[in-house]
Amino acid sequence: MTFAKLTSREWALLLKSPDSFVGRGYQVWACISTFDATTGPGAFLGQASFAIQTYWYLKGTPAAFTGDPAKLAPFVKGDVVFMKATVLGFGYGLVQFRVVGISSKGSCARYI
Repeated sequence: MTFAKLTSREWALLLKSPDSFVGRGYQVWACISTFDATTGPGAFLGQASFAIQTYWYLKGTPAAFTGDPAKLAPFVKGDVVFMKATVLGFGYGLVQFRVVGISSKGSCARYI
């Protein structure tokens, strides 16, 4: 599977109609905002974007991410992550993604 890099316009279209993009793979950035006992070890919430942001809580979009708990184990609230993810659609008021690959890119505090 390929994971396309999105432009700001393509990101806006995905956010407008996530169910139209189900199953497609994209490169997604996020500042993890919630990753605790409530979300469980295989899911987190984050401020997502098509690119790294300077001000995540102004420019990011709230999104939900699920994935293999073993792959997600090293990450915590406040981490900036780069992911290869597939779109699951819209649910629970959020765009939802399935994380296939993930890497750390620093701390959200650095960009706030």
